[in-house]
Amino acid sequence: MSRARRTETLNADFVDGHARDWAFGVHEAFRAPLDISLDTRMDRAANEALAKQLGRRLMPGERVMRTVWTQGNPPAYAFSRGQLMHEPAIVHTLPWQEALPLLRRSVMVLDAKPDEGALPEALEEAIRADDEVDDTGPRKAETTVAQTPPDTDTARIHAPEAAPDTGTSPAGWVAFALYHYENGQIARREEHRLSQADFVNLLRYGQR
Repeated sequence: MSRARRTETLNADFVDGHARDWAFGVHEAFRAPLDISLDTRMDRAANEALAKQLGRRLMPGERVMRTVWTQGNPPAYAFSRGQLMHEPAIVHTLPWQEALPLLRRSVMVLDAKPDEGALPEALEEAIRADDEVDDTGPRKAETTVAQTPPDTDTARIHAPEAAPDTGTSPAGWVAFALYHYENGQIARREEHRLSQADFVNLLRYGQR
């Protein structure tokens, strides 16, 4: 699929470090997996004003640039193994003992394939994650999820292996564990596999 010029209209608006109005707490550290990067672009309004003030066309060295966050159009997502997010998002901003009774669900990425065209920094993060992962087994992973406070220092934990992908589709996928909580304890664990885009919908809306 051909991609248009990167857009300045983002699907994630980060406020106080987290994506505003998303179901799960997605920290601004996940900008690269969301295909969001900081770009430098020509500031047309400023250049038109300066040219009018000078009464002539601007020389290349005089042109005003601006820095802006952009996102792929469509985005090429790259969530990777070991990433952990909780629902509701507010629990990421609370002390763990206050957050635990509010916790409804957690998602932990077991394995993933990025979308074709994902940002290089997101791909590098995925490679580092694969290098760091130990085969801890599902029971130990469940205990870690239940005891891990939802902050940026613990957004990545060791995860069990998932089956490798053998397809050649440009669309990536995410295999993940979904933990349901009751009274601060894990009540149920499920495993799912979604496209990277559907996984982002789950994080954003609470359903794919």
